[in-house]
Amino acid sequence: MVTHSRRVHRERGASNNPSRESSFTAKSGFTFNIDTPNWDVDRKRTLTISRLDHLKLTERELTDLRYAFAVIATTRPYGSVNKFLSGVINSNIQSLTSGGVTNIKSEIGVSQVDSLKAIARELKKIDKDYYANFHDEIFSLRISEGYDVSSIYDVETGALSEYEFGDLTEKLNIYSSNVDTWHDEADSLRTSRHHTSFSTRERLLVARFTVIFSRRPSQIAAIKWCDLSITQTELGDELELSVPMIKQGDDFREAFEVTPLKLLHDLAIEVFNYRKFYLEELKTMLERNNIKEVDLDKIMSLLPLFPEKKLFDLEVKSKEKFLTSFGEKSPSFHLTSDNIKTRFNRMMDIIRPESDRLSPENYRIGNNRLRHTAGTTLAMQGYDALSIAQSLGNTPYSARFYVDMSDEVRVSIDEAFKANTLLSKSFSGSLTSEITAGEVAIEDMSLRELGKSTRADTCEKCTKARPIGCYGCNSFRPLITADHKSKLLEVENLYEKRKKSGNSIIALSGLRRTIIKIKATIQACSQARTSLMGRGK
Repeated sequence: MVTHSRRVHRERGASNNPSRESSFTAKSGFTFNIDTPNWDVDRKRTLTISRLDHLKLTERELTDLRYAFAVIATTRPYGSVNKFLSGVINSNIQSLTSGGVTNIKSEIGVSQVDSLKAIARELKKIDKDYYANFHDEIFSLRISEGYDVSSIYDVETGALSEYEFGDLTEKLNIYSSNVDTWHDEADSLRTSRHHTSFSTRERLLVARFTVIFSRRPSQIAAIKWCDLSITQTELGDELELSVPMIKQGDDFREAFEVTPLKLLHDLAIEVFNYRKFYLEELKTMLERNNIKEVDLDKIMSLLPLFPEKKLFDLEVKSKEKFLTSFGEKSPSFHLTSDNIKTRFNRMMDIIRPESDRLSPENYRIGNNRLRHTAGTTLAMQGYDALSIAQSLGNTPYSARFYVDMSDEVRVSIDEAFKANTLLSKSFSGSLTSEITAGEVAIEDMSLRELGKSTRADTCEKCTKARPIGCYGCNSFRPLITADHKSKLLEVENLYEKRKKSGNSIIALSGLRRTIIKIKATIQACSQARTSLMGRGK
């Protein structure tokens, strides 16, 4: 729905700037004002349109550019608009003219060109005379190879940094270890199926499959229980997953990837636990419909791993009708790819992963970012294009872009902001100036207080080494007067020791994240002490 007029009014001899509406309605139904720095174009996501101000454009061009983005936001979802915004900014265009395009055309890739084309279409509608040359020059560009490698390491849409990916997996592990506790604390939400024991574990498993296997949502949605099988190896029984291939024009589940994926022990345990809750829901539905004497294992093998809610709410007239409502190649009761994305995003909202490069409102994790992360990580470990393609489930042609990347590109992905500014800001609200009687103090081996815990029950279950593992935890409140620098030195020495002993990059990633968190804590404490001194405390 669009609530503004797209007609541009101009009087002869007047300024070239058109008079126009300032209020728009995004595709999602949310209303935003074109003149504000942030546009609420989705339920939980904000478009920071003020980022355009960093481009060295004229005031007139910036105004028209904002209007063009507002028009696009009325018909395109947040993800597309944000992608176009990043593309325009990353192009670093300095003038919306043919000359401006000429100056950057040797340095931009496909995603930047696509973004500029989307904008050029709207700008030409605003003022054909002014923007015609810019429009024609953009549409004359031909970028070779059809893929923009720069998108792989874009800070907002590309591969996650080592800190970001480590924080994501760590928080998923913490959630998994405390899933029963979390669910018990959600009594007030239990009236909704979104918070049943089954759906809680379903969300977790969707996130696990998305992160670990780096497969597309449509592939995850197409998985059935029969795609999971137990194989015997020299190391014992292993759980394998055959992944459906989704190709346009093919029938549902017509083809599968050649090589099955192996599930590590911990993930296999989560699958088996999830299966128990799935089976309970299925049995309840069958009993409600008075369907008896059926082979539950056979029925379950033909059902989707991640089913629609209506499967468990089903009401059938006969057993025969129920048994013919699904099959090995039937799409019945399967979630859509959008449903998979929704469950993954809900999981992200719950665990709230952190970035060392972006503020929380601009940090989003999606399937493409995870696939880029897997591809760049494998390339840095020396794998060839064929191996990366098998890991990602795509073609060697697509995977070659990861192999062609230089070490410098991967370093740019992991480069955090100087002095850990973003993290220190996020930690600044979690500090304490004192530990009072009755509070749980966090101490080091010399009994020196470093902070306190706000959740003693959580700390009792925590398996991380104290106090090093406490830094960055939501339950930890660092003491602003404590000697956190000695802990930093301790971890840095441990890191160097393990590095010299031959530990891999992946094995050392946890220590590197801890170092970043302690540095951010030190900076936050320093700023807090300065603030207190300024107030005479």
